[in-house]
Amino acid sequence: MHKGLQKRSHERVPTRFGFRIRTSASRMAFSVDLGDISRSGAFIITEHVPQIDEVIDIEVLNTYGKKIFNCRGRVKNIHSRGSGYGGNLGFGVQFTEDLTFEQLEQLQNK
Repeated sequence: MHKGLQKRSHERVPTRFGFRIRTSASRMAFSVDLGDISRSGAFIITEHVPQIDEVIDIEVLNTYGKKIFNCRGRVKNIHSRGSGYGGNLGFGVQFTEDLTFEQLEQLQNK
């Protein structure tokens, strides 16, 4: 668990996986990196930071850029560069529905 953050309902595991996100404000798609993931949320590393409580659509991509599955989440916190999560700029998202164990396994076994 990261220092200073609330206790999570599911353990997050570090991973580097490709996501494409669409924010509710811009509807433009951005390719981002995944810092860590759990069944209920993730930390997304990106220069394109949405607003707190903004709902985003997420496409999970395999190593060839092909979509594996979709999910949706709500932005819960934002980390500026040099603070918080390993010094990376990005945000924490809570999924609107928990990922299945199969989905999570796909992300952990890249």
